[in-house]
Amino acid sequence: MPKYKKKFTCVVIMLLLLQVIAPSITFAADTSDQLQINLKNPDKPIKKDTTFYVTVKSNQENTTITLPDGVEYKEFTENQNFKYDSVHKKINITSIDTVEIPLQIAEVGEYNLVLKGNKVESAPLKVIVPAEKSLNKSSDIQASNAYLDLEVSASKTVLNADDSSDTSKLIFNMTHLDSESTLKDGKLVIDLSNTKLDIVDGSYPTKSDNIKSTNYDSVTRELTVTFADGISGQFDFPILVKPGTAAVSGETYIVKSTFSGEATSGNDYGEVE
Repeated sequence: MPKYKKKFTCVVIMLLLLQVIAPSITFAADTSDQLQINLKNPDKPIKKDTTFYVTVKSNQENTTITLPDGVEYKEFTENQNFKYDSVHKKINITSIDTVEIPLQIAEVGEYNLVLKGNKVESAPLKVIVPAEKSLNKSSDIQASNAYLDLEVSASKTVLNADDSSDTSKLIFNMTHLDSESTLKDGKLVIDLSNTKLDIVDGSYPTKSDNIKSTNYDSVTRELTVTFADGISGQFDFPILVKPGTAAVSGETYIVKSTFSGEATSGNDYGEVE
């Protein structure tokens, strides 16, 4: 059973510039009744060098897709429904049934895929792989892969080190992106080990429909949240942090976090990076 790799993000108190990786965005195209080309999983983001599938269906026995520069056919096994012409970067489809074709995109950009038949062609399927971006603030930080997404926001990024009642609310927003499965063994780990911040007692939920358990280790200064199996979609986890007794004015503290889990289905997604 495949495991999703851990995704890492952090909240930085008093930091002015952070690098943030934006999630991939895909758009499913409108298609004609005769020739159809779509993403197999339109809700899953597409990243560079990550295999994704397009589905094609037509009422004609011979159709083609010419791959634009930057899009490559990812061959896993021989397929009787289509053949790949590597010289012309053309996929020749001989079946009128629905066919799934594995592809990869090597570079950031926008790509159009068109299914062509005899005197007719589909509307273009647009696939966009965005570039890395940066945000000039530390209150909105995001990490994403094809199946898990973690975004952290902070209500305040500057605290008074001499005032233990001065708090910042951190919200960890997690999304399970796999539309074909649900989350199993989901876990959020919030790491305050390299900070002089304390978690405010009673400021976070300990159990709910989505949360199986929470555990704070005072030695490692890690708060571990274990989620209930079978959940999907979007869910939040809030905490309050405050300056600890050893906090020093002018220092910068980084709150690290990871979100991990695996699929309840047996689908093989390959490696997620």
